[in-house]
Amino acid sequence: MSIKKIFKVVVFSLFTASVASNLSGCAQAVMGAIAVGQANSAQAKKAANKKPELTQLQIRQLQTRSYETDDTNKLLQTALSVLQDDGFVVENADSDVGLLSASKSLKETHVDDTGTAFLKGALGLGGVTSEEFSTVQATVTVAPYGKETRVRLSVRLTSMEFGGFAGADTKYEAVTDPEYYQDFFAKLEKGIFIEQQGL
Repeated sequence: MSIKKIFKVVVFSLFTASVASNLSGCAQAVMGAIAVGQANSAQAKKAANKKPELTQLQIRQLQTRSYETDDTNKLLQTALSVLQDDGFVVENADSDVGLLSASKSLKETHVDDTGTAFLKGALGLGGVTSEEFSTVQATVTVAPYGKETRVRLSVRLTSMEFGGFAGADTKYEAVTDPEYYQDFFAKLEKGIFIEQQGL
C-alpha cells in the first residue's frame, strides 16, 4: 500500500472517530435531557398525589375504636383472626397486657416506563424491571376504657427495592391511609358480630 493510501486511511479513521465521539456526546446530552424531563414529570405527579400530613391526634383517631364490652381477651382473639385471615403471621400475643404483633411479607415487580427503559438500556444500567420486597408490621393493643374496651391498630411498612439506578433502596413509613384502618375495623366488627351470634 502506498504512503498516500495509508495517509488517507489514517485521516479517514481519525475523522470517523471524531464524528463518533461528537455524536456520542450529543446522544448523552439528549438522554440526559430526557432523564431530567422524566424526573420533573414524576416529581410533579408525586406532588399532585401527595396527601396532607396528619397530626398525631388524627392518626390515633384513625387507629382506634371503642367497643361496648369488657371482654378484652375475646377482642384480642378476634383481632388475631382478622390479621391471620389477611395473611399476617403472628409473632407475639400476650393477653395479660392486651398486645398482639404480626407481620406479613409482600413482593411486587415494577416495570419501567419506556423512557426509563430506553435510558437504562442506552447507558447499560441493567434491566427494565425492579423487585420490591415489603414487610407490613401490625401491632394491636386492647385495653379497658371505663365500661368499654379500646382497640388500637398501628401499622408500619418497611420496603426494599432492588434493580433501580441506586441498587437497593429501603424505606420505612407508618401507614396512615384511612381506608386501611376502616377495612380492618369493619372486619373486626364483623368478627365480633359472628362471635356474639355463635356462628
